[in-house]
Amino acid sequence: MHRPQIRLIHSLPGRPRGRGKIERLFRTINDMFLPDLPGHLIAGKPLSAPVLTLDELRARFEAFVCGVYHRRPHGSTGEPPITRWQKGGFLPAMPDSLEQLDMLFVHVPKPRKVLRDGIRLMGRRYVEPTLAAFVGEQVEAVYDPRDLTEIHVYHQGRFVCRALSSEHAGHPSLRAIQRARRGAKERDKQGACPHGDLRWRPRGYGFPAHHLPRAPALRR
Repeated sequence: MHRPQIRLIHSLPGRPRGRGKIERLFRTINDMFLPDLPGHLIAGKPLSAPVLTLDELRARFEAFVCGVYHRRPHGSTGEPPITRWQKGGFLPAMPDSLEQLDMLFVHVPKPRKVLRDGIRLMGRRYVEPTLAAFVGEQVEAVYDPRDLTEIHVYHQGRFVCRALSSEHAGHPSLRAIQRARRGAKERDKQGACPHGDLRWRPRGYGFPAHHLPRAPALRR
């Protein structure tokens, strides 16, 4: 799943065109919402004592947006905002699950280099045999600040694996890591075709095991 390419770009001093939308929001709140609240300031002086709690202020604002602003005809379109929204054309592509939504807006991406013993992040080590094929490569580790048990690893925008913190999972054996490395090398070799239609095959490919020469035994 692609992460949203969102960057914070500050507007230039003296160039208000970059702040038009947010300034219009503040104007709507100041002109239509705040004057009806207790404690509203005029020329720096409150017309009445402020008595709303934060939860009450939130409830009043939600009621204003849903019951007043969305129902009031817009000056330019002549339609209430809720009517124009429900006509379609504005709905974004929503994720298939809450987990994917968290991946977009809750999880934090960090660039990391895959080391021989895994990925180091936030003082922890994350391991997964699949990472053996990416030793020395730069990847993107996406993690949830609320739960550092695991990370999602991406390489060049593509999902690679989910790596667990070594504190929460058993350490992978050296044999598992070596097996993953050999598998990655075999796949790379099989993808090459040095002689036209002939493909490279691993040593002994197509021959019975008993026809292959045995490696000499090591003496102690």
